[in-house]
Amino acid sequence: MTPIKRATRRRPSYFRGQLLDETDFRLEQDYHRNAWHRHHTTFHSWGVIDGLTATLHQDTKVSVAPGTAIDSLGREIHLDEVANLDLAGFSAGETVYLTLSYEEEPGEPRPSEQGEASAARVLEYSVLSASRTPGAGGAVTLARITLNAAGSEAVSYDDTPYASSLVGAGRIGYRELERGLRSGWVRMPFKPFPLEDKKPFRIGPTEARSTDEGAAGSMAIPVPPGATRVQRFRIAGEKNEGAIKVEFFRCGWNPIENDHEKSNILLLEFDPKSPTVSQVEYSSSSRIPGAFKVTAPLEGEIDAQYHALSVVITVTKKTSISLIAVEFGYPGGGANDDARLSRHGHR
Repeated sequence: MTPIKRATRRRPSYFRGQLLDETDFRLEQDYHRNAWHRHHTTFHSWGVIDGLTATLHQDTKVSVAPGTAIDSLGREIHLDEVANLDLAGFSAGETVYLTLSYEEEPGEPRPSEQGEASAARVLEYSVLSASRTPGAGGAVTLARITLNAAGSEAVSYDDTPYASSLVGAGRIGYRELERGLRSGWVRMPFKPFPLEDKKPFRIGPTEARSTDEGAAGSMAIPVPPGATRVQRFRIAGEKNEGAIKVEFFRCGWNPIENDHEKSNILLLEFDPKSPTVSQVEYSSSSRIPGAFKVTAPLEGEIDAQYHALSVVITVTKKTSISLIAVEFGYPGGGANDDARLSRHGHR
């Protein structure tokens, strides 16, 4: 196979005694300016970087704070100080768009050795303007102004683009995530389905209650996309007069055995009035007699494609359950992973 070799760009190559003219220096500048523009348009999205907020004064006067933006062609635009714009040319009730654009023009001419005068500098400008349509030709829309509107409704940033880094697919993994983003709680009101030959819970809009004879019920726990581990569970309610039994099942499908999956990953029985189970965090409410909140370890691996999760709760006496919550983890979210990441300089 013959490799394909193509020229992509040129840059100056200097040597001692070389005769230089203006084309060499222009090529030098163009090379770096074009590289900078390509960086802005390929590694970043264009728009406002910081500042450039608008404030409407006296219906037709608007001020824009200093700041920096990148236009759609990758050019930096700087506003070094507060700029004030008069919108008196627009009618009451009109929608006006504030835009910031880049312009350049030749500076003052200087004579050459041959007597011909030419610009020795290029002046770069930031141009703040207002129009009835959003920015075009590379201009950045800073704000949408509704004239004679009251309060915060007068200025809107819904049409304002904001610059940010562009990240390719697969570039952000668990090593780049903060610890708090590698796990999280799924919270639900307790809405169980009745079990055969068991007293059902009475289901309300925000909680489930049982009578003095107790009750039992089962419900599915939604598993977040990508989660591979369950870490803790939490149950809370405003009344309990007996024991509570909690059973968590890993269910769904077993891709190895190609069969139904049903594995008990937790069986816990406790009385919130006198908890004796180790590693269970229990707290009661001083405001509501009988209220309880229990948090306990729930350790188990789940397949990110095939496994689901369900819970069965059985109570022996009058009970009211308001919350069922499960903490899920993602790859790299465990304590051992944190220690390993710390050794490698990751947080």
